[in-house]
Amino acid sequence: MSPEIRQAILPAEYGAKLKSLSLAPAWLKLGQLVPAGRPVRLAGPVHWSYREARACLTTASELVPIEQAERRVLGLANPGLTSRLATTPSIFGGLQLILPGEHAPSHRHVPAAARLIIEGAGAFTRVNDKDIPMLPGDLVLTPPHHWHSHHFYSGTEPMVWLDILDHPICVPMETSFLSGEQEVDNDQRAEREYRTDHVIPGLAPYRRPSQLAPRYPIWHFPWPKTESALNAVAANRRKDEPVHMMFVNAETGQSLLETMAFSVLMLRPGEEYAAPTRSASTMVSIIGGEGESTVDELHAKWEAGDTLSCPTFAQVVHRNRSGTKPAYLLLVDDSPMQVKLGIYSEEA
Repeated sequence: MSPEIRQAILPAEYGAKLKSLSLAPAWLKLGQLVPAGRPVRLAGPVHWSYREARACLTTASELVPIEQAERRVLGLANPGLTSRLATTPSIFGGLQLILPGEHAPSHRHVPAAARLIIEGAGAFTRVNDKDIPMLPGDLVLTPPHHWHSHHFYSGTEPMVWLDILDHPICVPMETSFLSGEQEVDNDQRAEREYRTDHVIPGLAPYRRPSQLAPRYPIWHFPWPKTESALNAVAANRRKDEPVHMMFVNAETGQSLLETMAFSVLMLRPGEEYAAPTRSASTMVSIIGGEGESTVDELHAKWEAGDTLSCPTFAQVVHRNRSGTKPAYLLLVDDSPMQVKLGIYSEEA
């Protein structure tokens, strides 16, 4: 029998009694809570064109002063996730624009965050009391509870970056909140975590055996270094081996943030990459190049700045359309959280 028929069998007075006691017949929802074979998937595959979104950002800058918005961001809203603003079930992506002379004030929040710089120069993010320059392709972290603000020091063109946060996890858990403008003088613990002396792979600053490794030793990953590493790996890989590298905590080897993994996929000219089918949802941002992707029933042609949403257990294939130039993709997924919870899975 269907859940509707079973529900109709319950006497009305019994249902009213359950409701008055804040009880509910869970057997009527079992198919939604633990569906057979595959999860109920509300999030769908989506392609956001940067060209189109960029035009809307320009309009937003004319309509909304930074003083009113604090952060002028257009969220990449997955149409299937109507109950919350999210790009995948666990990841929020949003395009933020700041104009020359503007200042986004300091705040901090529970959700972990990062930003991928898309265009512009002349601005920096201040994390706690560390000024971090932002250039296209750079990845900048603002871990949980870290103060951060955005400033222009030179330049005449707008800057745009992709904000990446895990508040789709924090909001349902009812743990998400923000603290406003404040100095960081008393936040010495977070200040000590940032290290600038990780310069040789495999070598970390010495610490005594009793000292714990810092949770967030590096906040800034400049694109030229990342691109150089990818090109070096590509020179020594067979054509059938993907060039896929992961950003990690330099002292522990773990993911940069507890809830999200960040990696970069290089597609050599004409290369095609079929991602494994897995339980992790993924947001893909195009750093450079031109190509196309198939995500389940979605087929999208992309260029630099575009973003894709890849839901859980999606069939995903990325292709580089160019026969002469590589393409670079930033992949952000929730596999670290799923592994910690014991729910991560892959299909061969």
